[in-house]
Amino acid sequence: AIDKIDKIGKETVVRMLTEMGIDEEEGKGLIALLTENRSTDETIALLRKRSLNPLFAEGVDELEKVIVGIRQFGVLEDSFCVDISIARGLDYYTGTVYETRFDLHPDLGSIASGGRYEDLAGTFIDRKLPGVGIAIGVTRLLLRLIKAKLFDAGTTTIAPVIVTTAMDIESERNAFVYLDQVRRLRAADIATEIYLMNRQLGKQMQFADRRGFRIAVITREENIENNTVVVRNLKSGEQQEVSSDKLVESVKEMLSQ
Repeated sequence: AIDKIDKIGKETVVRMLTEMGIDEEEGKGLIALLTENRSTDETIALLRKRSLNPLFAEGVDELEKVIVGIRQFGVLEDSFCVDISIARGLDYYTGTVYETRFDLHPDLGSIASGGRYEDLAGTFIDRKLPGVGIAIGVTRLLLRLIKAKLFDAGTTTIAPVIVTTAMDIESERNAFVYLDQVRRLRAADIATEIYLMNRQLGKQMQFADRRGFRIAVITREENIENNTVVVRNLKSGEQQEVSSDKLVESVKEMLSQ
């Protein structure tokens, strides 16, 4: 019922909740709680204050980690928010769910949505395979992209730079070091991807070669300790180790060659 607020309106949802046995005033209070405009930090503080049980508290902890990651990427505060009225996919999503909208084209609705699921693939394979999924509304976007002259079938979508990782995904150790590298490169208008699977560097290099990246940014444990980073030209194999604060400068220089 909550998921239908945007489609059928608050009053109708309250009526549906009443038919389910929820007191009308409690239903109105619930809708007000879920739809009131707040800042991201205000919403987190509210959730912390209303913590109901350990599972609820765990969910708030995970949501905070997502927010830290978003900010680490340099996303502007007015470009994201915590919307506690999103209530969908409850039978398979097990963590954060998200929706993406165009501010200038609200009539399109959600154009990129998804969430985290711990064992959705377990139906098809004999092992646990956690994942995060997203679906893009290509059909509703395509016409707008063509009209805006932003769609060209001849252009490539492969970024020239990949940030490799050396971290234990479970403990999230070193994660924000790599996220900060991505943020700095993107802020310098350098299209960059990050490798987020817990695999050996050789496997990451194979992936980068298949995808056609030109440059790999490599930061091992010793680099983090020494505040350095390795920038490698994937075509020539040449590389240089530079101070972390010279990352963007070094990547730009290698891209110009």
